Amino acid sequence: MDLRKIIFLIVFVFLLTLLGLAGWFLVFMYEGEAPSARLQPLPAYLSKAQKFTILGEDKKRGIKAVKLSVTQGGKETSLLDEAYPYRGLLNRDGTHQYRKEISLDPSALKLAQGEFTLTLKVWDHSKRGEGNLVSLEHKGIVDTVPPSLRAISRMHNVNVGGVGFAVYQSSADTASSGVFVDDLFFPGYPDKAQAEKGIHHCYFAVPHDKTAGPNISLWAKDKAGNEAATSFYYRVNKKKFREDKIELTDRLIEKLLSYFSFYPLDSEESDLKKFLKINND
Repeated sequence: MDLRKIIFLIVFVFLLTLLGLAGWFLVFMYEGEAPSARLQPLPAYLSKAQKFTILGEDKKRGIKAVKLSVTQGGKETSLLDEAYPYRGLLNRDGTHQYRKEISLDPSALKLAQGEFTLTLKVWDHSKRGEGNLVSLEHKGIVDTVPPSLRAISRMHNVNVGGVGFAVYQSSADTASSGVFVDDLFFPGYPDKAQAEKGIHHCYFAVPHDKTAGPNISLWAKDKAGNEAATSFYYRVNKKKFREDKIELTDRLIEKLLSYFSFYPLDSEESDLKKFLKINND
């Protein structure tokens, strides 16, 4: 092979390599794949300050900017606006993964009751810095007003260890409601004939071991999580329950256990322990 052919071959290989590198560089610089982005959670309702987590990723060119805004009634309010510079060769030292928590308080932002839109935008460093864009939108409803609630029935006389009955009315946005006796909750149920009016009824009990007067109140929660509670007239009558003592002999316990042969018991335990387990379970 003469010298001219060798030189031609070397030049050809060099130019081919240069074209390949140029092509790779152009593809890398102008790649059209948008970054990935997520916004969590995505609540249907917003009733109080809510924390959101923003997640973004771009493994190729890296993340350039992240913006989050809330829009209501044509007015857009910026919640987050951050930019990330190009660092190092091919942005090797740039931001390729993103995670941030941000709080949205409807009262602090003076958002009105009604629909709102959250918009998340994430750009990468592609297209000579212009960037590929991914845009996410989430629509929800601002609802910070608790449901209305009032008692309809008037007389609520109940004995300790007995059952009371209450009739009440709640607003149409009520999702669940009932009566609390201290920390015990008794769910209410819609009245079949007057459900459209929000009429509910609820049976509630006062535990037999209540020595002091319990706090009894109506309670309701709407779909947005707003809660309302109100008191109503009631009278709890103290009652002394009859007490008696029964002597449990070994023979009686053995006879009673024979009725629970199906019950899973440890055969090595005493009859008394078996009897106590059945009663405690």
